[in-house]
Amino acid sequence: MDSTIVAAIIGGIFTIGASIGTFAITRIFDSNLLLVTRNVRQKSLTGQWKGPVHQEGGIQGTPIDIQLALTLRSTRRVVRGEGFFTGAFQNQTFNTTMTILGGFVHERFLKLEYEYKSELVQFGFVLLELSPDGRTLEGQWMGFGPISRKLVSGSMQLHKQGSFSHLPTHP
Repeated sequence: MDSTIVAAIIGGIFTIGASIGTFAITRIFDSNLLLVTRNVRQKSLTGQWKGPVHQEGGIQGTPIDIQLALTLRSTRRVVRGEGFFTGAFQNQTFNTTMTILGGFVHERFLKLEYEYKSELVQFGFVLLELSPDGRTLEGQWMGFGPISRKLVSGSMQLHKQGSFSHLPTHP
């Protein structure tokens, strides 16, 4: 066989192989399969978080306080998670699950989007600040309330659960 044909075949095989390899590596880095993070602060988000969520001026102007439990997983580029709300309003208890997606902005601020997993249309945005010790997320949220049928907002303070709930401190 002519050497130019062999060289062309080998070149074609390597081109296709490199394309497939690049695609696979890109998918792995963008997915949850690789838990390599940019910094310790981002890595500290992975785990369970719990705390109160306060809604200003709920139905009929009455504030609403509920409890939120989050499970977050921080990867190289994104923070994904699931949240579970528990609360009571007008003597009725409710439980709701939501999905969460977002990421860090300037290493200490976390910007998230949430959407409820229910037939109700409820979604919104959260901006939280991670404390220097990595144990507290505190900030504000804003979203659409399906019962009030308007924009609602409030505050939240979440605390890391478990034994690895703090960042290393420097002397």
